[in-house]
Amino acid sequence: MPISSAERKVIFKTPVLSRQMRKYVEAKGKVSIKQMRLDFADVGTNSFYKSVYQMVEAGSVLRDGDYLSILADAKPIVGSLADCAWQAARLLKCFTAAKLALTSGTKLNYATTLCAKWAEAGHLVRLETDGGPYIYRLISTSIIRPVRTRWKKQRSQK
Repeated sequence: MPISSAERKVIFKTPVLSRQMRKYVEAKGKVSIKQMRLDFADVGTNSFYKSVYQMVEAGSVLRDGDYLSILADAKPIVGSLADCAWQAARLLKCFTAAKLALTSGTKLNYATTLCAKWAEAGHLVRLETDGGPYIYRLISTSIIRPVRTRWKKQRSQK
């Protein structure tokens, strides 16, 4: 039975197609490409096979004939640490960058960068502290994860 795009976003907790496909393969253990194509029926043929090819080339899944499976020493998905940090932020509601790093299993400098970018994008609020580390509060827990391919530097307009 095909899974709609909205259902996949909720089930896999990410709107990114390749991450959804990887999590689908993880859940199944070993799945045929035909079955996967039926379940991702709303995805265009080119997009589907391009995502499968990229996952195989990146080393996150193994293609064995007509089947896909997860490698034992698979590389983490690009953005998976940010996914973990966002899920931890949703659980904590109010946190410092150090607490977020500890909870999500990321490095402190990465968690600090994420907090600053999420605050800049309007997903977090910085609470005032007396010279200590910033305390952040999550504004909305309904957002699955803020998706942005690159953090672009804002240029000043002359």
